[in-house]
Amino acid sequence: MALVQESNLFLSLRSISYSLLGANVASLFSSKLKINRIFCRYLLLLSTSIFSTQALHANELNDQVDSHFNVATIDFVKGYATIFPGNDIALALFAKRGMKIIENDRIITGDDGFLSLSFSSGAVVNIQPLSEINMELIDCKKHSTRCRLVLKAIKGDLNADVESQNGYNTQFTIETPYASAAVRGTVFDIDVNETRLLAGVTEGQVDVNSELGTVELPENFGTQVQEDQPPATPKPLLAAPTILQGPPRYDKEGELAWSSVASAANYLISLNTESGLVYSKAVTDTFHRLQTLNVGTYVAQVRAIDEDGFKGRTAEREFDVVEIDNSVPGPILTTTIEDTDFSIEVEPSNAAADRVELHFSPTKDFEKLLYLDVSTGEPVSTDRADNVIYVRGRSILSNTKVTPFGPIVEVPGTN
Repeated sequence: MALVQESNLFLSLRSISYSLLGANVASLFSSKLKINRIFCRYLLLLSTSIFSTQALHANELNDQVDSHFNVATIDFVKGYATIFPGNDIALALFAKRGMKIIENDRIITGDDGFLSLSFSSGAVVNIQPLSEINMELIDCKKHSTRCRLVLKAIKGDLNADVESQNGYNTQFTIETPYASAAVRGTVFDIDVNETRLLAGVTEGQVDVNSELGTVELPENFGTQVQEDQPPATPKPLLAAPTILQGPPRYDKEGELAWSSVASAANYLISLNTESGLVYSKAVTDTFHRLQTLNVGTYVAQVRAIDEDGFKGRTAEREFDVVEIDNSVPGPILTTTIEDTDFSIEVEPSNAAADRVELHFSPTKDFEKLLYLDVSTGEPVSTDRADNVIYVRGRSILSNTKVTPFGPIVEVPGTN
């Protein structure tokens, strides 16, 4: 299994160039003189050495894969993330999807870096930006039901789901400079900085151990551990916000809103696709503008964060980002008004698909909306409002494609 890639050579040569630039060799590149042959041979020898050393790590990895399931797989990576095989800075590799991680490998993410690891036991670890993690132990033998995983969180933020699969009984431990967390079938968060450890559990149970004491964290509780202090008394995590009703699909832009949570200092909004995290951002408002998203299906997750930094329970909502096919006309709506009632219907012959997204609004600019997906040929009836109601529709061609809106119809109010 070859782990040596072109980008790895580029990374190594770039590091060499940076060090040479620091030694005032930049003039070799900026002047009109050709790089001398000795320097070229120096680069060639160094790059050959790098390839040989990385190949040695690849052989070591192959030995482990053949005899054990003692590897983690990078399922998703975004932004800047670096792998240091054997914790050796000279072997730095750009993290790439599908790359294997073994014992003693170190992972460092940049300020825009995110990396998701999966293990043969079914455990998943998501490493957030500005984090440094060392893989201490992966002991998941092929013909055993026991799997032991030990990660050392030196700094940063990680989230883990340690649900066991494939018949494994997973023993998962996170070590930090202040305490260790022994996990039992759990979804939990670890946040480590220069002064403290935060551990929070949203599913299952975690035992947090330091030299000065042990705390058992039940579901939806968190604890803080500072240097030379025992774990603090567990505190409840904040409740999940309620994501307010919004459209089932967006035209690449829109707004996601949620209810406020008492005692929340800010909120963490994350967008995910089947491939992994798209982005994650802390905001102080109870809404977030969705912009420049690619066409596809997304899951939004919102969590309240308290003043100590503990992340609360998670609210989720799925939505689609669609493209508009302007070559297909929008549907024509038919209205029927009877005293205090009215109905809206889309004849199949007046629509390009058998499903239509309807918008109802008290204003013609549709700034405030109610949304409803209906089938063609099936009328929708409701009470008339006091004032005029505007209705428009667009045909749903697929999960990611719609027509433009058809003509707007007005439903007179009862006043």
